[in-house]
Parts: sequence; structure tokens; C-alpha cells
Amino acid sequence: MSSQGDNQQDSGEQFRQLQAENEALQAEIASFRSAHRATMEKLEARLAVEQAFKQSQQRFQTIFEQSRLGNKIITPDLRIIKVNQALADMLGYSKTEQEATRIIEYSHPDYVAPWRELQENLWKEQIPSFGIETVLLKKDGSLLWCRVTSILFQDEADTLGYTILEDISLRKEYEALQQQHRRLHQQQALLEAVLEAQEEERRRIAESLHNGVGQILFATKKLF
Repeated sequence: MSSQGDNQQDSGEQFRQLQAENEALQAEIASFRSAHRATMEKLEARLAVEQAFKQSQQRFQTIFEQSRLGNKIITPDLRIIKVNQALADMLGYSKTEQEATRIIEYSHPDYVAPWRELQENLWKEQIPSFGIETVLLKKDGSLLWCRVTSILFQDEADTLGYTILEDISLRKEYEALQQQHRRLHQQQALLEAVLEAQEEERRRIAESLHNGVGQILFATKKLF
């Protein structure tokens, strides 16, 4: 009887031990599943961020390339690292010809100062955006008046300038014509004033002569 009781006691002990091991294993599996879910959630979130970033980059590339305005990306020393086709068409230089050059190389000698002003305000004063009107030299030697707007943006560790150039040559030509018209109008008004003054002077002289001759004739008649 004692032997049978011992066997039953051993069996119960083994059962409890197996039960404890099973519970520990179940807890370990649950912990693994929880960690796996957390890892998958982090991975999915990271993939979502990467996908959103990729889509954002694609949208940026599309807007940059397809814009009808000249677009370029410049470094703090005004070196061009990327241009779109619109800017290539505006200046007559290919995108490859422009990349790695400095925008000042295309500036008219009398209009280098505005670029220095832009550089100073953007990178030294850290003004988020800045605009200038300046003149660039096209490949054929002709002049290009343009409105330049630059904004700073962060590209990893680098602070770059996204620059938009709008051709305002027609506007400048119209303004020049308006100014010329105003000058012609002023010259015409001055000429009319001079002619009127001369005419008034001639009338005064004629009147004086007429009165003088009349007085001479009257005096002569009295003598005779």
C-alpha cells in the first residue's frame, strides 16, 4: 500500500511540474506573440513613413520637372546642384551644363549684388524666403530679366535653397515703354510750353511795334 501511495504522489508531483512548465511555455509564447505584434506594428509604421516619403519625393520631382517656371536647387555658395528643363530653356544652357556651376556665372556684371544679398539673407540671416529681381545672361548673349524667389529647406544635414525663376522680360519691356512714353509726354509738354512762351513773346513784340509805329505816325501827322 505504501508503495502504491508513493507512486501516486510521484505522479501528482510530475503532473504539477508538467502543468507549471506548460504554463511557463504558454506565457513565453504569449510574450513572443506580443513582441512579434509590436515589431510588426513598428515595421508597418516604418514602411508607411518610407512609402509616404517616397510618394512625397515623387510629387516633388514631378512638380520640379514639369513646372513652367525655372526651378533650381542651390547650395550656400550659390552652386547649382539641380535644374529643371524650363530653366534650361530659359537660359539656353542644358541641365548638364548648368549643374555644378554657380548662378553668379550667369549674372550680368551689373546685377551680381542682388545674388549676394539673397545669399546673405538666406544663409546668414536665416530668413526662410527671399526674393529679388535681377538680370541673367543667356547663352546667346541676350538679357533675361527674372524674378527670383528662394526658400530654405533641409536635406538631411544640408541646408539648401529651392529657387524659382520667373521670366519678367516682357513686363520690364512694358515698363520701359511706359517710362519712355512718360518722358515723351513730358518733353512734349515742355516743348508746347516753350512754343507758347515764344508765341506770347512774338505777340508782345508785335504789339509793341504796332503801338510804336502808330505813335510815330500820329506824331508825324501833327507835324504836317
